[in-house]
Amino acid sequence: MVDFAAPDLARYPRFAEATRHARTTELGPGDAIYIPSLWWHHIESLDAFNVLINYWWRRTPSELGTPFNALIHALMTVRDLPPEERAQWRDIFEHYVFGDRDAISAHIPPEARGVLGPIDAAQAQRMRTFCFTASIDKETPMPMNKPVRKVVIVGGGTGGWMAAAAMSKVLGKVLDITLIESSTIGTIGVGEATIPTLLTYNRLLSIDEQDFMRAVKGTFKLGIAFENWTQIGHRYIHPFGITGKDHWTAGFQHFWLRGLREGHTQPYSEYCLELMAAEANKFAHLPQQALNYAYHLDSAAYAIFLRAMAEQHGARRLDDKIVDVTLNSEDGFIESVTLASGAIVEGDLFIDCSGFRAILTEGALHTGYEDWTHLLPCDRAIAVQTETTTAPLPYTRSIAHDSGWQWRIPLQHRMGNGIVYSSRRTKPRSERLLSTVEGKTLTQPNHIKFRTGMRRKHWNRNCIAVGLADGFIEPLESTSIHLIQRTVTRLMRQFPHDGIWPSDVARVQRADRCRMAACARLYRLALSRHTAHRLALLAPVPRHGYSREPAPSPRPLRRDRPRVPQGRRIIRREFVGCTSMLGQGIAPRDYHPIADAMSPSETGRSLAPRPHQRRSPPSNNSPRTATMSPAIAAWKAAQRHRRLGFDGLPAKPA
Repeated sequence: MVDFAAPDLARYPRFAEATRHARTTELGPGDAIYIPSLWWHHIESLDAFNVLINYWWRRTPSELGTPFNALIHALMTVRDLPPEERAQWRDIFEHYVFGDRDAISAHIPPEARGVLGPIDAAQAQRMRTFCFTASIDKETPMPMNKPVRKVVIVGGGTGGWMAAAAMSKVLGKVLDITLIESSTIGTIGVGEATIPTLLTYNRLLSIDEQDFMRAVKGTFKLGIAFENWTQIGHRYIHPFGITGKDHWTAGFQHFWLRGLREGHTQPYSEYCLELMAAEANKFAHLPQQALNYAYHLDSAAYAIFLRAMAEQHGARRLDDKIVDVTLNSEDGFIESVTLASGAIVEGDLFIDCSGFRAILTEGALHTGYEDWTHLLPCDRAIAVQTETTTAPLPYTRSIAHDSGWQWRIPLQHRMGNGIVYSSRRTKPRSERLLSTVEGKTLTQPNHIKFRTGMRRKHWNRNCIAVGLADGFIEPLESTSIHLIQRTVTRLMRQFPHDGIWPSDVARVQRADRCRMAACARLYRLALSRHTAHRLALLAPVPRHGYSREPAPSPRPLRRDRPRVPQGRRIIRREFVGCTSMLGQGIAPRDYHPIADAMSPSETGRSLAPRPHQRRSPPSNNSPRTATMSPAIAAWKAAQRHRRLGFDGLPAKPA
């Protein structure tokens, strides 16, 4: 740069021209000078010690930021573009930034002008958050490294109170937990069918099952019956149990397929105790928890039940509405929420359970939503409650129709009914729903609009989305509450007690996306077999991240290789694998060669029912009576195989 005392005019010839326009003054103690905006200035100290105080004078509101920040950002994003693109951006800036502001937006209604309209403090904050969220690199370290001590849960319902109850029970002694909900805002309240993982959650909270069932008016559930899906009049059940006994190299279906070639005729379903009990409309608690089951429950009553538990363990509830969200101007993290009463609630970690509104995740942080409607086109639901007319069945009914499907969920005191359909294919189906329900209607039809998909970020800054705020997939396999549970339990396992770190966020984000995508792929498989609906032309569901590469169709994969991946899955692998595919008419063509290691007689002994074990199905009045054939034979054999292994097959290496 130029040395003002001895300028090198040969190197900097324009400096002489600049000094001809410069103004020079000397300041003494107590003097002040006003330098207009964008005036370049040079200051020299004339004494050995000087103190100078600067004050930056603004003629615009502070929330608008400084043009210098925009210049730096443009240098990063615009300067090195190809010449033709840079020229286009010059025209865009000339139009929107330097053009006539009133003329640019004159054709747009004032309420729809967004960033083209007047910018107040709230709009400026939203724009700043959007820019920060869009520009931050996924590897950029998040600056919140302070311990998490205050947790604020926004929204009640099933998701909010499941989070509050679990966190207060497990971490209540080290956390300050506040839940904010408004009694004037209703909840969706249709997630009334569950899968067996809810038992794990209840055990985590030490919930007594009898108290739980009494509070939620619940019934027991052994699976889901799918009716009219492959063809009118066809029906199959997805059971919650494991079918047969696996070998460590291959699942039971391989040995069953080998048995078919040897002349055995027992259907695959008959080796599942839960399926046979469901078909017989029976249920019992068996020794060693041998019968896998879930619940049908009143979700509103479940939230009330969990609320009492959460408050007992120290969670605080505020009945109020959120009117504003305050973000940190530097990093975009949520600092506090402002309530309608004027109270300000600060927090270190925020959990968004505000349903489809996603007050924090979308309203404040503008996370963005990945729409999967092109994959699963149903986008409307209608729910209605009716009186119970028959004894409750131990399974959920899912009944296909020409533009979607219908559910029936039996509770102790009523029947939950609903219909799911695509608004692009048909008109509202209230009449159809009401014409098919049984019993007197107890409520008016509740019309629900939804958009299948998920947030682009499950964990954004210091906010974690739970339940409907995170995303939604039609509840074809009763996974809505399960997804909430998995989010809550994963959060507690990886709770950011010492701050929020990118590795933790990335791990949770990856798991959430895989979990949601797994549900979507399973649902698409069922819909693709829906002959009345003809949804086989749906695009495949992305497997990881935002990849648009088509996932392999499950049909040829399973026909050629009847292998269900071993390991932990969102639902039991047998449940999502062979049982559902065989029920939909997808039969494997081959089996694992390990099945040929068994002799025909060994195969026969493993698959054939034992006459002395032929007993009646489990009785509702006799909880220890649970024998049936051939399912009970398979169960008994499974206990023996766990101890001895399959005859004639190699043991698992140490």
